[in-house]
Order: sequence, then C-alpha cells, then structure tokens
Amino acid sequence: MKLTHQRIWEDTFQFLATFQPLIYDKIPLNLLLFRDFQKSIKRRKSMVTTPLRPIDPYVNLQQACEPYLIKTQPRAFDEGTTLVRAHLYPLFKECTNHNLIFLAHYKKEYKQMKRLKGCRPIIFLRRVPPANLPLEEEKQLYQTLEDILDATGTPTYFKTPAFKKWIYKKVGFIVKRIRRIHTLFDRYKISQTIYGSTINRYGSVVTSFAQSRQVFTVNIQHGILSELGHFPVNADLNLVWGPSHKDYLVSRGAPQDRIKNIGPVFVRNLDFKANHQPPKRSEALNILVAMQPLGNKYNKKMIRTIEQAANNISEPITINYKLHPDQNNKQRYQKHLIQQCSAVISHGQRSLQELINESDLVITPFSTVAYEALLNGKPVVFYKDPGDLYYLNNSPLYVHTSSELSNIFTAAINDQGFLPSLASKLALKDSPHEQPLTSERLLRFIEESET
Repeated sequence: MKLTHQRIWEDTFQFLATFQPLIYDKIPLNLLLFRDFQKSIKRRKSMVTTPLRPIDPYVNLQQACEPYLIKTQPRAFDEGTTLVRAHLYPLFKECTNHNLIFLAHYKKEYKQMKRLKGCRPIIFLRRVPPANLPLEEEKQLYQTLEDILDATGTPTYFKTPAFKKWIYKKVGFIVKRIRRIHTLFDRYKISQTIYGSTINRYGSVVTSFAQSRQVFTVNIQHGILSELGHFPVNADLNLVWGPSHKDYLVSRGAPQDRIKNIGPVFVRNLDFKANHQPPKRSEALNILVAMQPLGNKYNKKMIRTIEQAANNISEPITINYKLHPDQNNKQRYQKHLIQQCSAVISHGQRSLQELINESDLVITPFSTVAYEALLNGKPVVFYKDPGDLYYLNNSPLYVHTSSELSNIFTAAINDQGFLPSLASKLALKDSPHEQPLTSERLLRFIEESET
C-alpha cells in the first residue's frame, strides 16, 4: 500500500506529540527526528494508528507544526561569526567583509570543499570533540524515552521492537551531534547560521541549537518544494528562487513575512572541477535524463523504458543519465544501458550547465534540473504521474511508456519545430532574475532582513 503525504503527516503528528517530552541541552528531539521518521515509515509503508489530528496538509500543515517548533526571538546581528554549510561555499567565495566558518557534514563534502583554498576555515563535524555535558541530563533523557515507550497511551506502533531499536539508535546519534554542535558554538561567537535545509539530519541540529540560543537562522532553497522535505518552514529567514515558490509555501500556511525572493540559485549543481572542454556537438538527438534518488526499482524501470524507446528509433540518439548528488553507485545504473551512445554521468563529473546546453530535451521525474533547464529555454518531459507542478503556468507533458517516448523522439527528429513548440508551452511562473546573486548581495540582504 502506498502511503499518501497526508497519511505520512498524520503519523508524523502522532510521533511529534508522543515524543514532545524528549529534550536534551534545551533542544526538543522530536523536531530533530521527525524527518528520519517520515523516511522510515514511507520506506516501510507502516501506519501508526488512528490519526491524532486529521489534517489537510495542503492547507493547515504549517499551523499543525507550530506547537512543535522552537519559539525564537533572535538577537540582532552583530560582529560575530556566520556559520555556513560547507557546500554553500560557492555563494560566499567572493565575500571578504564577513567572518565566516564553513561546516562539512560528510567526509566527501569535507574533502571536496577543502580543495577550494578560499573555503577557510572549514570544519569537519565528526572531528569536533563532543562537549562534556552533565551525564545526569543524558540519563534523564533516556529515562524519559523509556517512560514514553512504556506509557499506556503510547500508540502500539511505538512499542514494537523494530521501532524501539530505531529510536534508541537515532537518539544516540542525535545526542552526539548536539554535543559536537555545542562545542562549535562555545568555540566561536556564532551570530547566524546559513543552511540549505533546516530540517534534514544535520541541518535540523544546527538550526535548532542556534534557535535555542536565540541565534538568527537562514534557510536557502535547495530544490523544488514539496510537503515532504521542506515543511515546516522554521528558519527566521527563508530565501526562495521566485514568487511561485513563495506562493507555494504560503498556500500551505508558511509565514510570508519570513520568506524572501533572491532568484534562482542551484548550489549543488555548480561545477567544482577544473575547466572542462565539452565534446563537440553531434547531429544526433541529445537527451539529458536527470535522475532522482527514488529507489533502484523506480530508476531501473525508468532507464529501461527510455533505452527501449531509443532502441525503437533507427537514427542515433545520445542519452546522458545524470546522477543526483545523493547517488554514488554509477555501476548500478550502467548495467541497464543498451544503447551505444548512452552513458551514466556521476555528479561533479561534468558541468550540469554544459549538459543542459548540449541537450535537445530533458527527461526527469521532478528534478530541480527541470527548473534550470526551463530557465535556459530547454523543453522538458516529465517521467511521472500527472500532477500539479506549482512553478508552471500550464500542464507539461507526462510519459510512462517506451512507446510514448518513441513518439516524442521520432517527432523531435523528423519535425524541427516540435521541440521549440514543446519548450514554448512550458511557461515558468518566474522569470529569470536579472541581478545575479553574489555573496555580498546575499549577506547584505540577510542583514537587512535581520534589521
């Protein structure tokens, strides 16, 4: 049974309410764990129990989250340090008038960003020594957790061995992260934090710790928005790519006074390598497939469908399958290729901008690459069920079968006006931002918002 977003959120509110008493170092742990919980139940397709408070996530989602968010009154910006997620460094590489430190969460991220000489100081979170917090506080935390799991009113699902194993493991990780972040905030006078997500595994700890200390927090949009992955909107300032993204958040109840438009910025797709020499443009139809981490089964089916469609065409077709930044197993997908001109490209192997410029058509389930391609006037076809894409003025073309794709490939090859016509029908609600986003402009914008 496929869980709907509404069902996942109903179970999430059971989780948030049940584990609201879990607090460590002034931080509510239910707020740090709920995204992992959502991923867990989505993966296992489990349901907790009768909803605690049935909600319509398309209307009341933010309001329903409010009781669990940290109430903040951030201090005014001063001359302290700005803590920035390391992979956001390209936004700040020209900044010289601010005191910045960059925090890497993962080893790969640390090694990649450390190679950039301007990304200093850079700190690898796992090498930060945990603060020596009172042992009694940790003992009290686990006693509270035990009491919750034993309580009569606790939903049955939370009493299962599998869930107990999951939450004890997660709480252990969270405690270590909080203690490391505590050390970081003790070592530096941090005045604000700038992250690409304030509710993911590490961003939630950094943001919640900062808010518990009344430090100003900033969230920069990192992808196409959805109910899962981008709610609740909890940072003091949320920077989005355009009016359509702000309207989407506000339509789900997000506070519009905390949302500002800075124009499109695609940090994870910036090219960190030396200058590439793109291959010469071929006469073959060039397809860019932007992958998403939707599971091996889904991606296997998508690749095979696209490959079969190309196999039905006598003319040569070049297909580049560009992996998502969270996908690192190139061989897993290469074995499904059957076309001589098909290739799997790892994130960072080629400049995404080059790949988009070279392509005649982009295929993706819902990737941010689609938005970037549309900004560049490229036609996009969505490999997914029809649905509302909030950033488009009209309905795009959805496909699922190899025959549908074969018809598109044939039309693109035989009719020179087909792809331009397709691109013209995909009108973004947002126009390209005229003024490029620079580090100085970004920080000045944040300071003005704080004031």
